[in-house]
Amino acid sequence: MKTMPTTQCYIISVMSVDRVGIIHDITEQILALQGNIIGLSQTVMRGYFTVLVEAIFPAEVKADDVMERIAQGGHRPGELQVLVTPRQAGVPAGKPRAETYVLTARGPDRPGTIHRIAAFLAGHDVNFEDLYAYLDSGQFIILAQVTLPPSLPLERLQLDLEMLGRASDMEIIVQHENIFKAVNEVKMVGS
Repeated sequence: MKTMPTTQCYIISVMSVDRVGIIHDITEQILALQGNIIGLSQTVMRGYFTVLVEAIFPAEVKADDVMERIAQGGHRPGELQVLVTPRQAGVPAGKPRAETYVLTARGPDRPGTIHRIAAFLAGHDVNFEDLYAYLDSGQFIILAQVTLPPSLPLERLQLDLEMLGRASDMEIIVQHENIFKAVNEVKMVGS
């Protein structure tokens, strides 16, 4: 006899013009549906708020219920753009932690910069775990966490990225996250 699942996991995406209290509004609606958040990633980009949430709900709570409840939880009708997707079976909820590296790039703002770097990394089987890019005083800045396949020597990748950077007037550096943290650690005054 097949038993019915007692819970359902959803991936929830919400976007809106940024304002104070959006996380409060979203989490209030999730809690009202007896949901439990097990993962969240949020950012504000140029005045727009976006968040991805992974939450577990009782089995009777459907994706449409979650979407409608969160969308109605905003300050104005239509303020929150919501997409809810059931977590697919077979997609690993987590993977063994691979070695993580930090890639930084800085150079003139030109169309296609992210595409060139992404194409290069994809061609070397390097995966983006987190990616942040912005324009600052005419300079295009990229900060990314990436994972490398075990077969790719870091030294080779560093040299190839240096050549790619030179071809587009960019400085591109990849280093182990522990080195990046040690070099860029913010110390408290008086520590």
